[in-house]
Amino acid sequence: MSRLRALTQDLKKAKDIATQDVQPDQVVAGEEVVEGRTKSVDHANRVRHTLYLPKDLSYKIRIEKVETGLDMSEIVTKACQLYFELKDEGKI
Repeated sequence: MSRLRALTQDLKKAKDIATQDVQPDQVVAGEEVVEGRTKSVDHANRVRHTLYLPKDLSYKIRIEKVETGLDMSEIVTKACQLYFELKDEGKI
């Protein structure tokens, strides 16, 4: 039950942060404010994909986005890079 309580608190925290107005000094470098939300500017070197993730992993990515200010694409890119590095080293 404590895991559920922790997840509920994390979700409330994420919702509180997500509903706050974004101020210009809060914008992460490389992003612009679009209707109160941030939007990544660097699309030139990216290809759009649709991924279906388990709910718990999707939740963690959204929380990470809120806590770090990183774009979801950046979080997934870092995770994929780490995966392939470990795979190349024979660790997975």
